[in-house]
Amino acid sequence: MIQFIYRWKDPRIADDTLCTKYVGITMNPNERLAQHQRCDGNNFEKDDWMQELKDLRMQPVFEIIDIIYNDNALAYEREKLWIEYYINRGCELTNIRSAETWRKERNLPTKPAYSAKKHQRYPVIKGVTNDF
Repeated sequence: MIQFIYRWKDPRIADDTLCTKYVGITMNPNERLAQHQRCDGNNFEKDDWMQELKDLRMQPVFEIIDIIYNDNALAYEREKLWIEYYINRGCELTNIRSAETWRKERNLPTKPAYSAKKHQRYPVIKGVTNDF
């Protein structure tokens, strides 16, 4: 079993770290990419961000940042570490549970409400750029 940790990047943000908007994990990158693109989940902040890019005729960038072989527990731990990595660098992640939980566990302020107007690695493996 192979698990991939990936991130979504906002093409409007020049900084290669701060452009990170979402970190996730999957065993099937192509299917997960398609699920995100449909915006049919319950992560409204991420879906709104992706829809905003579509309205601007722009594409978020899908990038695989880590690969874990045959170790489910390690894969989820690595996903948490990547989320922590990007939060520590000031990224405004749109993950539903992970970022907020991480902040609350450390008694940090919760992130401000999402605002598209605020837009101005450590990758192990560079991944796939999506095609809408």
